[in-house]
Amino acid sequence: MHKFLSSLLISALLLTACGSEAPTDTNLIERGTPVPAKSVEIYDLSKEEAHLSFTRSGMVHSKSENSVSAQITGRITDLKVEIGDSVEQGQVIATLGDSLNTDILETQFETAQRSLDLSLYSQYYSDLLNQYSIQGANIQYETAVENYYNALRAQNNYQGQVAVQYDTSQLSKQQAEKAYYDAAEAYQTAAENTETTADQLAQLESALYQAEIAAEQADLAYEQGEAGYYTQTNQFSYNIEIAYLQAIAALNQLETSQASAELQKLQTQAQIIQSEGNTKIAGLNLQNNQIVAPISGKVTAISVKEGHLVSPGQPLIQIENTKALTVKTAISPDESKHIQVGDKVTINSSDFRAKGYVKTKSPALNATTKKIDIEINITEGSTIIPGSFAKVTFQPTTDTLYIPLNTVFTNKGRKYVRVFSDKGTVEFQYLEVGEVVGEYIEILDGLDGDEQIITTVNTFLNENEKVILHR
Repeated sequence: MHKFLSSLLISALLLTACGSEAPTDTNLIERGTPVPAKSVEIYDLSKEEAHLSFTRSGMVHSKSENSVSAQITGRITDLKVEIGDSVEQGQVIATLGDSLNTDILETQFETAQRSLDLSLYSQYYSDLLNQYSIQGANIQYETAVENYYNALRAQNNYQGQVAVQYDTSQLSKQQAEKAYYDAAEAYQTAAENTETTADQLAQLESALYQAEIAAEQADLAYEQGEAGYYTQTNQFSYNIEIAYLQAIAALNQLETSQASAELQKLQTQAQIIQSEGNTKIAGLNLQNNQIVAPISGKVTAISVKEGHLVSPGQPLIQIENTKALTVKTAISPDESKHIQVGDKVTINSSDFRAKGYVKTKSPALNATTKKIDIEINITEGSTIIPGSFAKVTFQPTTDTLYIPLNTVFTNKGRKYVRVFSDKGTVEFQYLEVGEVVGEYIEILDGLDGDEQIITTVNTFLNENEKVILHR
């Protein structure tokens, strides 16, 4: 760029040194024929949309491109795509087989699947047996509880019956004792009476004896009943305690069966989870037999044919997303100061014209090119092909006035431009200039922004010379 600027300045100096008068055709003057006005082109500052613009070369790339490779060693048994085919992400595009690796993967998957099936069968029968065991333990527990309540009811019934018998035997004892006391009193009275005969006294004595025997029998029956009551009560208490202990034992057995069933269920579930994991891993490994498209797009290259033996990592098929495109280019550090992420740009080539915006701008110089790398997102343009060369035109917004560099000349160390005046003549406008950005130069002072600057550089023009606009 500096060489280009130097060449322009040297050319301007040479043109200035040649004189201030334009060459004329003396034959035309001698014949009285006027010299025609020169035709010029202009750069109208009042109408140009951008006062700073520069274009850089770039390359069109797909946002998503992927070189598909095999994960295992195998032979291509089925190549399902051709160059130019559209594919969807996850679509099977080739199949591997006919190798030791693929056979091993199939065997591993089948083994893992059978192990999982056996684990599921084991869980089913284990749950069934545990269910029967819990049901049996529950029946035993319910039976033991029922026996316990039966023992309590039997004790209560017995105590009710014994209470009646106890009252009856106690009443019989009291009656027998009263009869004995009455007989004894009658006998004593008769024995004291002198008028009582011996036969009467013998009869009373016999009655007293019989009453005594009856009282003793009643007392014995009462004592036997009382002893039987305590014996039977103890037996009932023992039966109740045994029934209670049996109920507790049945409950413990039920809880043990439930805990054992839960533990066995957890063990079978752990086995199933492990089998499922092994099956999933084996299935994922088996999927390596099928090569799938990692992205949606079009097949742009195929490096294998059916029957070829391929290795892991070997590039097989190239897929690119031809709808989502970017352009990568580079600009100078001076230019990058005027470019921001999001700035709109235009992209051109011999085959297409598109629009886009700055997606990324590198914060550092490229170590090789010493420029700032720029990536452009293409937003409009459907006929663009990845890999195409393109011209990216930047038109950054700036408050400073910039004009084309080739319109600036030097006269005795001072910079000036040739302006097309309202009179149709050439005027020299002297300037104070700043930095050079691409093909443009910064104007610090000397222009108001509404001038018509002559851009024709291959024609020598004098100040105040009459010219016409090129149509």
